[in-house]
Amino acid sequence: MAEDTGLLSADVSAGDDGLATQYNNLRADTKKMRQEEFNAGATIDGDTLPVPVYQNTSDNEVYACDADVSTALEFIGFAISDGTNGNPIIVQHTGTVGGFSGLTEGARYYVQDAAGTIGTSKGTYEVFVGIAISETELFIIKAPSDRIYRNGTATRDFITASGTQNIAHGLGKAPKKIKLTAFFDEYVSSIGVYNGTTRSTVYTKLDNNGTVVLAGVSASDIIYIEWGTTSADIQKATVTINATNIVLAWTKVGSTTTGIINILWEAVA
Repeated sequence: MAEDTGLLSADVSAGDDGLATQYNNLRADTKKMRQEEFNAGATIDGDTLPVPVYQNTSDNEVYACDADVSTALEFIGFAISDGTNGNPIIVQHTGTVGGFSGLTEGARYYVQDAAGTIGTSKGTYEVFVGIAISETELFIIKAPSDRIYRNGTATRDFITASGTQNIAHGLGKAPKKIKLTAFFDEYVSSIGVYNGTTRSTVYTKLDNNGTVVLAGVSASDIIYIEWGTTSADIQKATVTINATNIVLAWTKVGSTTTGIINILWEAVA
């Protein structure tokens, strides 16, 4: 017996106006389920070339995704119509989206650092959007942006007494991992990482000839800076992290050394 293709049969569709209408309506309804109307937050030209977009939580409007902007990473689908600020735009959020050119079949595609574009290389932040199934079509696959990266600088005066220092990381949630690189003068450095549970910090001190005179590893301090000879001055810090800050709890030893400790911090959520 031949396979019964039901409503998908071209003969049935062509030979019975009622069934053909039902089939076309079903196709239209299925297409609508894959699409949703939003308001655009800026000018987006998705009619000619689909544009990856995210929804801004402050105004609920959609904007072009941008792989080097940490607040523009939460891909929800592709804008497939043109829209301007405050006006409707159609976003396809599942299924196969067409309208591209020159895609590589079977390749994975990511949002690029150029806002609103996709490519086979990862941007500053990894935002995966789907796999090409032809030169013009992409099958949408949404995955949460798995990395939000921030960095910055801070300082600590060596003469400052023991106390707490808050460094705002701006991630909006507690980091999964941080790295703090500290320098004092040109001879002392400390590099520490922390994942919320364990720490690993390496510290070194050189003499004027560049020879290491002090080196060690700490499982408790995230920063360890020691200066001096017979009576060393030390600034060291333990760390905790929360949704807002990298919190350094400094301990000061000695009182003669002056100068600024420069800190480069990096945080990933």
